[in-house]
Amino acid sequence: KSSTQKTVEPEVKTKPNVEPKKTESKPKSKANPFYSDEPIKDYETFKKEIVKESARVAFEKNTEDSVSIAQMRHELRDRVNPKDFDKWIVEAHGDDIGFELTSEAPSIEKQRTKEGKDPNAPFDISDGVTNAMGSKKTYISIQDKDSVEKAKKEFKRKPGQISDPKDFEKEVMPILDAVNKKGNHEGLVPIYEIRDAMGDKVSRGDFNNLMNEMVGKGMFEMLGGEIRGEVLDRGADGVKPPTGNSRFYVKMNSKNK
Repeated sequence: KSSTQKTVEPEVKTKPNVEPKKTESKPKSKANPFYSDEPIKDYETFKKEIVKESARVAFEKNTEDSVSIAQMRHELRDRVNPKDFDKWIVEAHGDDIGFELTSEAPSIEKQRTKEGKDPNAPFDISDGVTNAMGSKKTYISIQDKDSVEKAKKEFKRKPGQISDPKDFEKEVMPILDAVNKKGNHEGLVPIYEIRDAMGDKVSRGDFNNLMNEMVGKGMFEMLGGEIRGEVLDRGADGVKPPTGNSRFYVKMNSKNK
């Protein structure tokens, strides 16, 4: 009998083509949900947001517990209609929700502005509102101390901005050295130049607190004193320590000059 059995080729096992997993870089920080970018369409929402946002901006700008109405109108320009803002800010003052409208500027702004003009602001700082009694008001004085304290801990940041002290130290020390050399500052560097050089890598609130942490670690000192010229114009870009007056310069240690 002839053989009808078929020869079987040996089976060769091949590994499937598996693409290597792509590792996604995680952002250093996430946006803080405490702050909203949603439109403000009604008065009740405005009342909740205005004190919180005013406290935040006052901390970021180092203007004590006060901020100009023009600054807040600018800050909320993408969230609230300007006419609604002016109407609601006057109503909120009357409802006693945690702030007062005043014409009294914080001391740092008295020192650095002339006739209500801020050379670095994209608005007229004297552009306030008229209250029900016909008086012109240009500043918000924040009375809600809980909001003032919370503003020192809750920061409005974008995803990816630095919030970790170690990451901040790695970024700021080379920048400090570069700014010092470029400006021939001889170890006394204006804080606003450091802030400008850091750019969008860190939020304003985080920058303030992290700079204070660096001082606590002995990385450098921050000095106040008399401010003149460009440093005076950029006084709101200094840093306020937990106690005492605002600081406008970094004094580098001999080891990191």
